[in-house]
Formats: sequence, C-alpha cells, structure tokens
Amino acid sequence: MVPRILRSRVMNTSRKADLDRMLYANEFPIPLHGRAHCLLNLMDTTILVTGHWKSGVLVRIDLEMLQETENIDQTSCPLLCRRLARLINGQETNLGLPFNLRGTKFQREVWHMTAAIPFGQTRSYGQVASLMGCNSPRAVGQALRANPLPIVIPCHRVIGRDGRLTGFSKGLEIKGLLLETEHHATKAISLRRNKHEDRGNE
Repeated sequence: MVPRILRSRVMNTSRKADLDRMLYANEFPIPLHGRAHCLLNLMDTTILVTGHWKSGVLVRIDLEMLQETENIDQTSCPLLCRRLARLINGQETNLGLPFNLRGTKFQREVWHMTAAIPFGQTRSYGQVASLMGCNSPRAVGQALRANPLPIVIPCHRVIGRDGRLTGFSKGLEIKGLLLETEHHATKAISLRRNKHEDRGNE
C-alpha cells in the first residue's frame, strides 16, 4: 500500500478556471510556476525554504540556513512553510498541497519506504536497505540524497548505523534540527496524551 504522504495530487491544467479555483481556495495562493520563498523555524533557528513549482505543482524543495544579511520576501508562499511546520511537528501526515515526485524506480522505492518511517523514529540506511531486499545501504543513501522533497519525504529520519547523522543533502545541521524538532514534538504529544488519559480516569 502506498503511504498516504506519497499520494501526489496533480491538478488538471487543461481547465484554467478549475485550476484557478484550486490555487486560490486557500487563504494564501500557491505559485503556478517558478520559485517561492518562505521561512521555517526549527528550534529557534530560521531556515530558508525555496519551493519550486510547475503548473501549480510542487516539484522540489530546497532548505538552507538563513543568513542574517539576506533580504527575503517572507510572504511569497507562506502556506508551504505552514504545511511543512505541521508535518515536522506531527500535526499532519500529508502535505496537503499538490506535488509531483519524480525519480527512478529504485529511488521511488526508497522514498516510499522512507515515508513509512513513523514520526519521531529513525532507521539506519542498512535497515531501509534490508526492508527493501537490497544489499547496498550506500545505494539507499544515494537515492535519499536525490530526494527532491525533504520533509515531505522524511529522509532526515534515516541515519548511520551507529546513530551518527550522515548523508543529508541539505546539510547535517538542518538534519539535526529536523530530528530535534520531531523529538520535542513527540514528547509534547505524549505529554498531552497522558494528561488526557489522566483526566479520563478521574
């Protein structure tokens, strides 16, 4: 079964009226073409997110540490960062925006397997390879480095065999921030659940 997070919703661009309604149904519109920036906060660190769009469909996400001297239009696509923030904080399991995930058959198999890693958990490259029946953790790592949609496909959850952070194309510092954010969110979710259960037992 294909994980829900990977079910791309590609819009029919042959009907412009329908397309326009879908693009502007939200409070903040999404771009038709080109790049759009937004800012994502991870553990009090600002990450510059650049979404690449084609025909109203998200095809790539770039992440980088924001430099203090950079002047970024924060309003070009705030909806993308809102949705990414909900993913990384465990509030959603689906991006909720149209995206298209392109890659080789092997890459897509790796990405599907990675998308199935539960929120707040990690797997090693070797574990992912073993689950796929592949004898090359290195090949898994190469496929993950080619992942065009980080966070949507949570390749940050795949780590080295000894627990080290390795192989994240957007930088190990960002990978660490993503994992730390998920760790704190998992603890907060567990705390809220325990409080709810305690109230129910009163």
